Parts: sequence; C-alpha cells; structure tokens
Amino acid sequence: MDKNKLPENFFERLDALMARGEAAPIEAFLTDTLAGLDEKSPAAATVLNELAAYYRGVTRYGEARECWKKAMDVLEELGWASSPQYATMMINRAGLLRLTGEYPEAVREYNAAARLLEAQGQAGSYAYVSLLNNLALTYESMGDPGEAIPLAETALKIVRMRPNSEVEVATALNNLAAMHLRSGAADKAEAMIREAIDMFNALPETNSHLFAAHATLGAVLYNTKRYAEALTEFDAALKGTETLYGKNIDYASALRSRGFTLEALGRADEAKKCLDEAADIAERLLGPEHSVARAWRREAGQ
Repeated sequence: MDKNKLPENFFERLDALMARGEAAPIEAFLTDTLAGLDEKSPAAATVLNELAAYYRGVTRYGEARECWKKAMDVLEELGWASSPQYATMMINRAGLLRLTGEYPEAVREYNAAARLLEAQGQAGSYAYVSLLNNLALTYESMGDPGEAIPLAETALKIVRMRPNSEVEVATALNNLAAMHLRSGAADKAEAMIREAIDMFNALPETNSHLFAAHATLGAVLYNTKRYAEALTEFDAALKGTETLYGKNIDYASALRSRGFTLEALGRADEAKKCLDEAADIAERLLGPEHSVARAWRREAGQ
C-alpha cells in the first residue's frame, strides 16, 4: 500500500458504511485507514477531515477540533493554504465553531473561506453553497434573520440550477424552512420542508439530513398545534439519528421537542422522562455548565 495515497475506493467504502447507519464501523474504518498513511501526506489530511466530520456528528467536539487542526496543519506545510481543499476544511471547522456557540469566530472562518473560494473561481461550487447555508445558520443562531434568510435563499437559487443536486437542494430547503418558521411564516416553512423530505425519500440511499428534516417538520407541526402529527415526525428524527450517530446532541434536541409535544398532548409523565433524558445527554456531551445544558435542565424542572 502506498502510504501517500488513499486506498482504492476509499470514498465508496465510506459512503457504504454511512448508508448502513452504524457509527462504530465508520470510526474504525477511518482510524485504520489513517494509521496506514504518511501523517504528512495529502491523503492523511483528507482522512483527518472525514474523521473530524464524524466526530462532530457524534458530538465529540474536542476530537473534531484536534483532527481539523492536524489536517489543516498538513495542508499549510504542503503550501496548500490557498487550495479548495483548505477552504473546505475551513468551512467544516467553522461548522464546529457554530455548533459550540462560537458564532463570531464561525462568521470570520466562513468569510475567510468564501474569499478563498471566490479567488479560485469557485463561487458556484458545492463548497460555496455549503458555506452560504452554514453562514446563514450562524446568523440565524445569532438572532439576525435579516442576514440569514437572504444567504439561504441565494444558496437555494444556486443549487436549483445545478444538475444532480437533489441532496443539496433538499438540505437548503430544510435550512430555509427552519428560518421561515422562526420568523413566523409557518405556511412557507411547511411547503419547503415537505418538498425537502420528498426529495430525500426519492434518493436511492438514506441521507443523514433526512432526520433533521423530520425534526424541522415536527417543529412546524408543533407550532401549528398539530401535536399528534408532530410526535410522529420527532419519532422519525430520533430513530434515524440514533441509528447513525447514537444519542448525540441532535438526538437530545429532538427528544426535548418530543417532550414538549407530549406535554401538549397531556402526557405529562412521558414528557418529563423525555425532558430529563435530553438534559442528561446535553450535560454529558457539553458539560453541566454549558448554557444549553443548564437551560434544558431548568426546563426539566430540576
């Protein structure tokens, strides 16, 4: 095996593991592959990027941060700090910063990556669209829908014009639906998220973003007081997320939403169990002093 090259069919094998929806084999495949590579090679940087994304997905944020640092250090040493690969890693790391609540840092990282991609003539690429979507989510988390919604709409417009971009269109629709819901436009949000789910379901393999889409539809239904239907959607989000990533922070968020829905249905005991478990997961993953963990613990009445 050439220690400077990825194994044959690396991405196909990784995609197959992702499609099976089992977390442990994904980590083992990536770490075993990495162990067989020269740690200073571009191939190692690629595997580190995938491993970091996996760790981010299962809410192992410290390990994700470390992997992205190593990957980007390798590219910098190779003189690739202006490459599309480096820009993609910046986007991925900025996503981690968004998830950990470091919003100003995330915005700076996204904007730096955008400048790199624009300089390379990549302003219509998949990476650029991903950047727009995630920058929109960051602004939305900062309470600035005026910045968020136009960015998400631009991303959706770009991907709708590209062939074979069903996953990207559906993901963009999910992001924009969530923003419209928070802005009070529930009808617009529902039309978008149902289109997204139809697109995900039409794919030949299950895409992990489908579970987030079910959670978004659940939120739409909850906000329009269709609680029984909302419960079905949150259950779908929980089942899919746990199968692929285990009980990560997205699972906890959907569980919390399920608790509120059960509460609205008058099923107080079941609701309390959901809220308690969501708070427990948040404390385990984020730490008991994290603002989210503390807020969810208060909501659980503890």
